[in-house]
Amino acid sequence: SVGDHQISFECHLHLSALIQRLTGAATTPRRNSSVLIPSTRSARSWFQWMNTRSSAIAAGATMPIYVLHGKHGSGRTTVCTWFKAQAAELTLPVCSVRLGKKDTQDDFIVWRKIFLQLMPKDLFSSNTVQRNYVHNLLRRVYGNSSRSARTQGYPVLRAVLGITCEFADDSVHPSNGSGDSQSVSSINSIKQFLSIKNKPSGSHKPQAIQLTDTLVRIFAHLLSLRATVLIIENIE
Repeated sequence: SVGDHQISFECHLHLSALIQRLTGAATTPRRNSSVLIPSTRSARSWFQWMNTRSSAIAAGATMPIYVLHGKHGSGRTTVCTWFKAQAAELTLPVCSVRLGKKDTQDDFIVWRKIFLQLMPKDLFSSNTVQRNYVHNLLRRVYGNSSRSARTQGYPVLRAVLGITCEFADDSVHPSNGSGDSQSVSSINSIKQFLSIKNKPSGSHKPQAIQLTDTLVRIFAHLLSLRATVLIIENIE
């Protein structure tokens, strides 16, 4: 275990205040989450952009972001270990993601790793269980807009976040073709976009914005359910 004396005064002050804030948020109707990012450099701008976008979508729910700067061996891992223990002591859920060198080749690996940790443990126990979770999630995110759920939300869940089930169970509800063809087309379009290594800033910008908007919409819902501490290590 890591003792308080091993943490710098400044880290202890700010992170202790954050823990207290989250503890209070966990008992209120509008729940806030927070992000701690130990980094050798500044956090990626897209993650900061996610924060501002999610704040707008969640109608006022803000997500405080703390970035720890430091060289190798400077104690960032020690701070994370201490912070996790403090959160666990107060029964705050912790979602911790550590990135490796290979992860930098995937633009959305952080989203996927966080998403899978936020999902129920039995998500992949069967296609039926997974499909039920997916439908419930999309219903809460998109309400009665089944078309948006099928053609925007589901393709992102499938192509980016690791979902493997089909949108509909054809053995029970045979597809009429139109809705599923749009889903498949959207999934293939996203996969093609993700496969492009050097994306031209102009031609792919609308698709990138739509993809990120969908991710933010999904995560704004997931992170509003319960105050959660997110720790992302080695993001650069």
